[in-house]
Parts: sequence; structure tokens; C-alpha cells
Amino acid sequence: MTIKPLNRIASLTGRAVCSLLAVVLFPGIAAAGLSGVAELGYVKYDSEINGTKNIDASTFQQRYSLLYDTAGTIGDARFGRYKLGLGYEWASFDTRIKSPADDSNPAISAGHVLFLGEVVVDPKEIPLRFKAYSRDLSRTTFIADTVTTLADTTDRLLAPGLTTSLLDGTHISSGATLVLGVKNGMTNGYSSIYRELPMLLLDYKDEIVRDLKSQTPTDTRLSKLAFVSLNKKDNWFHYRRIQYRDYIDKTNDYLDNEFQLGTVDETQSRRWIDFTNWIKISTDLQFTTHNVASIKDSEQYDVNLFAIATRSTWEGRTFNNFTRTMHFSGNTGVEYSRRIPVYLNGIWGADTDWRVTIASEEDQKKLLFDRSSKRDNLASFRVDTFKLSPFTLAQAFSVERYEFTGQKSLVLDSTTETASTRRFSDIYALAASYNIKNTETETDLTTDNYLTQTFTGRGNYTPSRSLRFTLDQTVANAIGQRSASASPTIAANSLFSSSTNSSLFRADPTTGYTRSITTLATDWQPAARLRIGLSGSEDILWTQGQPGDYYTTVRNTVDYTRADLVLNLTNSATQRVQGDLHDYSVSVEGKGSYTPNRTVAATLRSIYGKEKSGGAELSRLEISEGFNYYLYTSNGVSRRLLEVNQGIEHTQLDYTTNGQSETRTAFTLGCRYYPLRQLFVASTAKYSLVAPGDIKELISTSSLGMSFSKLQASLDYSYGKRYGGDNRVENRFAANLKKQF
Repeated sequence: MTIKPLNRIASLTGRAVCSLLAVVLFPGIAAAGLSGVAELGYVKYDSEINGTKNIDASTFQQRYSLLYDTAGTIGDARFGRYKLGLGYEWASFDTRIKSPADDSNPAISAGHVLFLGEVVVDPKEIPLRFKAYSRDLSRTTFIADTVTTLADTTDRLLAPGLTTSLLDGTHISSGATLVLGVKNGMTNGYSSIYRELPMLLLDYKDEIVRDLKSQTPTDTRLSKLAFVSLNKKDNWFHYRRIQYRDYIDKTNDYLDNEFQLGTVDETQSRRWIDFTNWIKISTDLQFTTHNVASIKDSEQYDVNLFAIATRSTWEGRTFNNFTRTMHFSGNTGVEYSRRIPVYLNGIWGADTDWRVTIASEEDQKKLLFDRSSKRDNLASFRVDTFKLSPFTLAQAFSVERYEFTGQKSLVLDSTTETASTRRFSDIYALAASYNIKNTETETDLTTDNYLTQTFTGRGNYTPSRSLRFTLDQTVANAIGQRSASASPTIAANSLFSSSTNSSLFRADPTTGYTRSITTLATDWQPAARLRIGLSGSEDILWTQGQPGDYYTTVRNTVDYTRADLVLNLTNSATQRVQGDLHDYSVSVEGKGSYTPNRTVAATLRSIYGKEKSGGAELSRLEISEGFNYYLYTSNGVSRRLLEVNQGIEHTQLDYTTNGQSETRTAFTLGCRYYPLRQLFVASTAKYSLVAPGDIKELISTSSLGMSFSKLQASLDYSYGKRYGGDNRVENRFAANLKKQF
């Protein structure tokens, strides 16, 4: 009885050996290629202030890379595939900067080997899959304007764009993965025997980063080793080792060892087991040791127990977690946490459903320099009923006990809600809710009670499909003293954090108050493409010991949308009055875009705002206009021939308090011409008027470029001049060439 299975396993082993020999002897079909990149760049920049040379700088950068790669299949793709590549990249830059403040000549040259090796062995009828790879295909990155002389852009007209550093070095990523076990799609007659063997996974990853020539040198290595075994059905055993080494700063070194047992598969995805026909469970246990700089730092235990129960009328879920961590160095001690949440929901009849939440959390820290404890127990119940009646009814109740380092809070919360349905009316919609909440906070010295009551009502009137009116009313009252640290789950004063009409000027009251928020809004669509909205709200707050606080907001929106025309107008005004305080804000914003065809595109945007806050008054005006014209030619194939861009930007700030004013007006005109599909000539000019100081600025740019699939080249010249102030003059010339093959 035992000889036949052994013979069959020996036969399978022989087949596996023959298959691996076939992999070696019959490599399959391969495809190879040679690719490379040559890139050159030159930038010359200089600036003058009041006729005196300020900066004279230039940079030359180059980058070359060559890579030979090949790829193919093994055994006519029946056994796997492979990729191979080998090359080299070298880059350098030489920058010279002369200025009265600093003379520096940053220059770096660096190179590294490019390589790629990957092999995948995946026989179709053998329970084995092996993948191994090692590669470093990282490319050099040039970094510009990092030195202090070039990074200061306070009064600069042009960005220098001078290379001052690069990122290069070694970035090797290697790994190997071996999977033994039955695979999907196997059709031979030995699958039943393969399934008796345990599934095994070995995975190793290694990342080496070494760049000692950059401004922030790096020399690290990260290694990860994983061993995973499927013991029985969905019970998996994991061992993972993670080691990080920093050869520049040894204090950053660490080593983690993880042991895990449970229903977590080789991809670290959670599996669910059928405990019964209506209960599913998933559980795992994990043990982790953490070493820092060769010293044992901590040990951690994690236990997870998850369960899902599903019946015809109800469903329950629980996700329990327990974590215990022991620290052995530095801040020694023990800390642990416990999470036990239970979520239940179900239905009672055709028009009633219910939800129950029971949660218990506990965190304890017993460390040398950090001792604290937190307990949070919460229970809530909600019923929604009469869903098929003209009015629904919902009742919710929550109770929470929260303790944190000597402070204890007890929160009782109850809410009753009702809302109309379509059975009541298609024109009218009504909704109302009442919430009462009491928070009792106890410390060693005092006991605070804070009782809040909130009534919310809402009514919608829709006389037609194009018109709707909405009225919202909220009245809230609070009695007592609110503790600054309330319960984290049930907010002690949620009205201020959730209300859309709350003002940024206001802070949450900690004493008794009465608040009324009234909002009236209308939405009118007189035409298919036109929509008009109008809303107004009055927010009144009475707080003990303070004068009444009145906050008024009015908002209007107009939107017109067509295929070629889009117009948006938004008007808003707010006012806050409290005793002698009188602040206000007014803003008008309009946007429009017009695109009648593919040759014309125009945009217009304007913003006007005026505000007074804390005794300071400011008015702001922004206007921007843009027009683009595109000309196309058709010689068998349509292509763009000409672009003309025009724009105006105006910004004005007026400070009423001190009478100061700042104004900037800019005019932009640009053109881009394509004599050939791959060739363009472009020029842009920007003229600005700046006040105060009667300053004028001129910035012009000319470009010539060509772009083929394997060749790109460009020439750019920019000139900037400021008339008045420091009379700055800047010149920048840039040339770039990139060849690919």
C-alpha cells in the first residue's frame, strides 16, 4: 500500500529533472537589441545691478549611456523566459559661478554600470515556479540652482537653471523567488499527489544604494528574506528577516525578525475560513524582534482574531487585535493595546433596519519616561423604521466611557430623526432631528458637566423641475463647562466642526451658549444651460459673558454652459458684528472661456475682493485675459502650423489702513511657428508695470527646437531688464542636444 505512492513520487521527481534539463538544452527563441543615449547641455547666465556685474556663471553637462539587452523564451515558452542586459552610463557637469558674494566651481563626474538579468522558470506541468533578477537601470539626474548664490530668487527676473549637483551612484535591486506547490491550470494526472505536498515559498530581496558624490551622500543596503509554508489548507507559517544597514551612520542600522502563523497567505493577503456554513474566521499570531545598531531594542506580540457571521436577517463582524511590546533599550518598559470592536446590523420586516456597535479599546504605556493609560468603551444602537410610510423615524443612542491618564469622561448621546418620503409629497420634503448630549468629565480636582441640545429642521419646496427652495434651521443650546479634552469618538461639541456656516473667526466655546443658524437657498434653472443659485444665512451666537455674535453670509452663483462657451459668476458677502467689532468680506469672481472652433480659444477671469479684519482693511483686484490662435495646414495630414498667444494680467492691492497700494500689470505676446512637423521657432515677450516706484520690467524669450523620435535639440535665449529700482539686467542662453538610438 505504501510502495505505489513512493513510486509515483519518484516518477514525478524524474519528470521534474527531465524538464529542467530541457530548460537548459532548449533555450528557445531570443531577441536582442542595442540602445543608447547621448545628452549635452550648456547654460550661460549673467546679471547686472545698477550697471555692475552681479553674477557671471556657466555650466556644461553631459550624459552618455549604452545598453545591450536581449530577451527570449525557454523551451518554446513552455518552461519560462529570460531577459539580459549590460551597459554603462557616465555623466558629468562643470559649473563656474562668479559673484561678489561667492566664487564657486561645483563639478562632478560619475558613472555606473547598467545591467539587467532576469530568469523565470515556470514549467506548465510541474509544481514549481522560480524567478531571479538583478538590475541597476537607474539614470543620472541633474539638479539645478542649489547653491545659495543662485537659490535666492527674491528680485530675480529669470531662473538661472545652472546645474550644481547630480544624483548618480549605484542602485542595485536583486531578488529571487521560489514557489513549490500546485499551480492553477495544471491538467496532468499528478495534481492530486502534488496537493499532498506542502506549499513552500522562498523570497529574497536586496536593495543597495550608494551615491557618495551628491550633496547628500548615501550608502545603504536593505535586505529582506521571507520563508512561507502552507501547513494545512489555509494555515500559513511566515518567517521574515529585514535588515537595514547605513554605512555612513551606523546608528540607523536595524534588524527585524518576524514570525507569523495563521490565515495569511504568501502574498500577505488575509484568507477566510468557513468555521460553519454561516461563520467565517481569520486569525494569525505574529512575533517580531527589533534590533537597533546590533542591540536588542524591542519584542512585539500581535494577535488578530477576525470573524464574520451572516444570516438571512442580520450580519455581524468583529476584528479583535491585541499587541504587546517590550522595550529593552532607551525608554525601557512595556506597552500594550487591545481592540475589540463588534458591528451588528440587520432588518426587522420590510421597512425597519438596525445597527449596533460595541467597541472596547485599551492602551497602556509603562515606560521609563512615558507612562500613560487610555481606555475607551463605546456602545451605540440605531433603528431606522417606517421607510414605506410618509415619514420615516430613526432613533439612535450612544454611551461612551473614556479614561485617559487620570481623567474620566462619560458621554450620553441620543438622537431622534424623521424625514418625509415620496409617499408624503413630490413637491414638499421635510426633515427634522433632535439631539441631546451630556458629557461629564472628572479629574482629581474638578468635575465638569456639559449638556448640549440641538434641533435641526429642513424643508424643500420644488414647484417645478427648474426651481427649488430650501430652508434650514438649526438651534443649539449648551449648559455647563466643556473640558478641553473631550471624548475622541463622540465629539462634545460637533456643531462648530460640522456646520458649513461656521466662521473661521470663531473658536469653540467652552462655556454655555445658544446658537441659531438660519439658511435660505434657491436653485433656479430657467434654461437648459443656465443655472442661478442664491443663498443667505444668519448665524447668531450668544455666549455667557460676551456680547451677541452675528455672522451674516449672502452668496450668489450664475453658471451658463454651452459647447463653445462657459461662463461662471460667484458673488459673496459676509459680515460679522460683535459689540464694537465689525468685520466684513466682499468678493466677486467671474470666469469665462470661449472656444468656437479649434483655431480660437479665449479666457477671461476677474476677482474683486474687499475685507476688513482686526482693524486692517484690504481691497484686491485681479484681472487676467488670454487669447490663443491656432493655424493648421493640410497636406494629406492635418498638422499645426502656427500658434499665437496673448495675455494680460493685472493685480492691485490697496491697504486702506496705511494708504499703501501695490500694482502689477503684465502684457504677454508669444508666437510659435512650425515650418516642419519636427521643427519649431518660438518667441515670447512679457512687459510689466510695477508700482510703487514706477518700475518697468521686460522679459523676452526666443527658442528654436526640433524633435524627432530619436533626436531632440533646442536653443533658448532669454533677456530680462528692469527699469527703475535696482535696474537689473539678466541674460540666459541654453543649448541642449539629446540623441537616442
